[in-house]
Amino acid sequence: MENEKTEETPGPSPIKSYFQLWTHAKTSDTLLRIAGTIAYLAVGAGLPVMTIVFGDFVNDFNGWGSGGVSPDSFKDAVNKNALYLVYIFIAKFTAAYFGSMLYNVTASRIARRVRLRYVERIMHQPIAYFDRCSAASTSTNLTSDVNHIELGLGEKSGIVFQAISMLLVSFGIALSKNWKLTLVCMTSVPFVFLVVTPLASVDTKIEGRIKAIYSEASTVVEEALGSIANITALGASEKIMAHFATYVKKVMGISWVRGLIWATIVGMIFASVHSVYALCLFYGAKLAAAGEIPDGGTVLIVMFCCILASQSFGMLTPVIPDLIRAGVSARRVLSIINQKVGDSGDKACLSVPSVVGCIQLRDVTFAYPTRPSLPVLDNVTLDIPAGKITAVVGTSGSGKSTLVALLEQWYSPQQGSITLDGEDMERYSTSTWRDAIGLVQQEPMLFNDTIEQNILNGYHGGICDGLTEEEKHALVVEAAKKADAHYFISALPDGYRTRVGERGDRLSGGEKQRIALARAIVSNPKILLLDEVTSSLDPESESVVQRAIDAASKHRTILQISHSLATIRHAHHIAVMNKGSFVEEGSHHGLMQLGGLYARLVRAQRMPSHHKPATAPKTEESGPASPSHLSTMDQATATTPTEKPTPAAPELSLHSKSVTHRRSLLPNLAHLLTTYPCIAPPAFAGLIGAIGIGATFPLTAFLYSKLITVFQLQGTPDFTSRANFYALMFFVLALSEMALYWIVYYFFSMVSVTAELGYRPDALRATLKQDSAFFQAPGHASGALMTMLAIDAESIGNMLGGSVPIITYHVLNITGCAVMSLAVYWKLGLISALVCLPLYVVAGAGKTSIDNKAGERCERFFLESARFVGEAVGSVKTVQALRLEEKVVRDYGGRLQAAVRRSTRGRLMAFMFWYGGKLLAEGELSVGDYFIIYMAAMFGGQGAGFAFGYFADLAKAKMALNRLFYLLESKPPINSTKGIDTTSLTAATKGGGTAIEFRDISFSYPFRPEVPILQNLNLKIARGENVCLVGRSGCGKSTVISLVERFYDTTTGDILIDNTPLTLLDINKYRQKLALVSQETVLYQCTIRDNLLLGVADAASLSDGDIETACRTANIHDFIISLPDGYETNCGPRGAALSGGQRQRIAIARALLRNPEVLLLDEATSALDAESKVLFREALEKAGKGRTTVAVAHHVEVMKAADRVILIEQGRVAEEGSFVDLVEKKGPFWEFLRSRVFVSATTLRHFFAPSK
Repeated sequence: MENEKTEETPGPSPIKSYFQLWTHAKTSDTLLRIAGTIAYLAVGAGLPVMTIVFGDFVNDFNGWGSGGVSPDSFKDAVNKNALYLVYIFIAKFTAAYFGSMLYNVTASRIARRVRLRYVERIMHQPIAYFDRCSAASTSTNLTSDVNHIELGLGEKSGIVFQAISMLLVSFGIALSKNWKLTLVCMTSVPFVFLVVTPLASVDTKIEGRIKAIYSEASTVVEEALGSIANITALGASEKIMAHFATYVKKVMGISWVRGLIWATIVGMIFASVHSVYALCLFYGAKLAAAGEIPDGGTVLIVMFCCILASQSFGMLTPVIPDLIRAGVSARRVLSIINQKVGDSGDKACLSVPSVVGCIQLRDVTFAYPTRPSLPVLDNVTLDIPAGKITAVVGTSGSGKSTLVALLEQWYSPQQGSITLDGEDMERYSTSTWRDAIGLVQQEPMLFNDTIEQNILNGYHGGICDGLTEEEKHALVVEAAKKADAHYFISALPDGYRTRVGERGDRLSGGEKQRIALARAIVSNPKILLLDEVTSSLDPESESVVQRAIDAASKHRTILQISHSLATIRHAHHIAVMNKGSFVEEGSHHGLMQLGGLYARLVRAQRMPSHHKPATAPKTEESGPASPSHLSTMDQATATTPTEKPTPAAPELSLHSKSVTHRRSLLPNLAHLLTTYPCIAPPAFAGLIGAIGIGATFPLTAFLYSKLITVFQLQGTPDFTSRANFYALMFFVLALSEMALYWIVYYFFSMVSVTAELGYRPDALRATLKQDSAFFQAPGHASGALMTMLAIDAESIGNMLGGSVPIITYHVLNITGCAVMSLAVYWKLGLISALVCLPLYVVAGAGKTSIDNKAGERCERFFLESARFVGEAVGSVKTVQALRLEEKVVRDYGGRLQAAVRRSTRGRLMAFMFWYGGKLLAEGELSVGDYFIIYMAAMFGGQGAGFAFGYFADLAKAKMALNRLFYLLESKPPINSTKGIDTTSLTAATKGGGTAIEFRDISFSYPFRPEVPILQNLNLKIARGENVCLVGRSGCGKSTVISLVERFYDTTTGDILIDNTPLTLLDINKYRQKLALVSQETVLYQCTIRDNLLLGVADAASLSDGDIETACRTANIHDFIISLPDGYETNCGPRGAALSGGQRQRIAIARALLRNPEVLLLDEATSALDAESKVLFREALEKAGKGRTTVAVAHHVEVMKAADRVILIEQGRVAEEGSFVDLVEKKGPFWEFLRSRVFVSATTLRHFFAPSK
């Protein structure tokens, strides 16, 4: 597949975009934000203020150590200063709590508004936008990008103000104490700034590039998961993976640069901190010796303030990546929100009640934005009279459906005009225009809601003002009866409250079409647009629906597009299109006399001359059909039901605790190393570095104590030499830390990237290989799965790249500091190791537990919301046609909830000062030992608090790894079958015999086991036989196809392939001998050539001549070579760049290229014009020799061409035989035909005799 060029999102810089987010804050948010900012500024000022008290402490301790202070005075000073620290800690804790709470609350509220406005803007985008942008990228922006925005607006941004406050207050206090020492110590700050700023700028660009690549990759994932049955039938999962791998390689190629950047940034920042220690001690001792500094407390105040100023940059180290991601994400999201979408509300001059319904197209020329050089309509003129039926027919791809697109205002013509009642379309607002129109498309799109709500959506805007629930239901039932949908709905267990599944996939094609028709007529629109509305219906339903259309046409303007010419024969006006122009117009009789294209199309369909409009009994008189007929399960050919859980297999859900909590984190990490052994070397190197960093904390505490106590020697000969020695030790420590942090961050970034990029393809591959039942589990809709896979990959990457190294060296920090405290003096060490540190741990554990539970709830919510929006975007044409944009936004807004994270901080060090002072006063502890223990407790406590900030990432990663290994280790009962190679079976039975046999088959779909679909079905299909399955919509025809493909296993009975149970065959080799063409054709966003070769295992073995032959057989070659890029033309998201007929012909050619032994056709020609159908049947007769063909069809032409017709009713074979024999018998098949064509047996024999 081709690799599209990935470009970053244009627009303002990430920094500017980040600040633009504030435009989405309300006044209350701003006020809360200001209060939170004040709180964070207070938190930042707290530590510098504490240095003043700390300096007094040091002077008191040094005075005691030198014998210059009495015990009582020392105790009083210690008690007073300890009390000051208590007050400061309480104030700091309170400010930190409220600052964090206020920032997180406002971040959630702003993110909620950003989500809503993004969805609102997306829903109002012109359709041309969606021709180039997939639903997958939209879901990615809404989940990953807005999550990054919320994180960047939350307490992470508050830390920025805390760091600024700490920097400014520290600098001010230090200058007030001694400006010379301050300026010398602060030389590291501009140095760090000059290094970090350009590197962070480069990282921002790389982050934007990576996001753009992943956005494109998400389209591949969404298309594959959204058509899983098609991928399974084609055996195309590895080709999809190869396409996806191209994006993974792009990310891998640039991610190592980010590792180098962040290793350098972090190493420089931490080295600068200890460089300040060295500078301050060296120069401070020099000033003290010269008498310019009175005591050690002043030096320590300046030093600690300078350290805090430097640490303010260190505080930003873990925050900067989140802020960068937030800025990049804001640029992507705001580029959509800030777009000016032309709303025609300003131009409205006419309203719906004034519409009569006379439409005129004058000299209209139009080309789709994706192919501007290829006109689809060329100087088209057409009159659509008010209150009349106007039919448009023609060859596939001639521009018929484009007329509907223009009339729905999805696009605007490049030339010409469209008028309604003499007024230009531009004078109507879009909402007014669409209020007058009802639409039923060729591929009806239903929403994952109840049947009743789907029909009510036909009230434009989704609002039924002033109606009670009973009145709404009555209108829905009335519309359903008119559309011949009431009885099959009523027979469902939940009736009108039955959920239809993602894209309506729990219903058959015919059932979806009838619900869509009911939705179109429920609001009684003035104009009705019908685009191949009966293409997927059986003859009986087609007649009844056509009768409903005829009845609904009274006093209404109808534009009907159809390939089934029998349904439009009695239209008031028929216009014939060919290659973007109208070539003939008139009545059926006049056009037949003309003998042109229309007459050829009619003859191709062999329509009987005295076929009359359907006069079938009214639906009410037909009576309810059997439950099996109404089971709504004739759907397995195009997509698989995706929402309702499988009762027998609840463990299939990736969100169940049996999956997410099946292993703890450490076994998962060990398993990760064995699964991806390439991460072991960099992980080992990074771990060595982390151990080294962990060891530096106790060493730093020791050097701190020496730094403090060295000032007891002030005025002695050894003072300067001892101070210089410890300054040198701090400088050596700084260089060591720079190297260690560089090692940790570089190598663990490589571990993160390697594991994440290994996870993404492996998880997708394992997902694609799951059985159909897997995709019916809760939360397994395609959009939700795609979002979950992306979020899990990020969780694993964040854990390995950040949480694991940070937690590792802080655990070693805590352990080392506790051991050192106990070793120096056990009494105070016990307080440090067993009271202060455990309280930090308990507080952190409590916060982590709360955050984890909230995170799990938020994860489930956001996955569901992503599914909801993905579905809405995927059916945006239907959303806009029904004016449901605001309803989608309202429904989505109802799903959003604010999530507030809380943080807990402790006030423990004041107790250390008090108890330490008590021990000193009683002579049990030396000053030097005391400060060793104190600094060890401080570093250990800080490490504990810092480490617990990353434990939430561990919980998310644990669930992600459990899901990954569940997928990798699971063996789907069907798709993992390794059995008998079908090659030997084929050779043994090549001369004839039974190819396929259904023996006493009963079957129910896993998500609705109480509804039987097939009941004791028995049928045999001989090798090389052409069999046609017929029956009412929902009778189980397509279920037979899905069982032949073995998408599901039967409930009871056996399917035999060449007399061997299907369950014993190697499933992959077996499917290679099948080719499936379904009614709802699925193409992918790649070239036409790539789509054609998608189902061919050895694509290199096919020549261009083979491809052209298959395309000529499918009557699509001439169209392809007429395109500017020919076979290299990109098909767009889900093949949106092509018409329905063009997509279907490409799918047919794709099936023929597989050279299958068994060809499965489920209404494969429903979107083709009559001539294309004839050409395809003729080609199929040639290509079908020696090939078994099983076709599901509603059209008589397909039945006639079959060797045997099998009528299925109530999940059983009701009658079978040749077409002529079944007509002669006047049995169930005869009655089935009579439901559409009410003529005599002689007429049927005459007009439906097999072609010679």
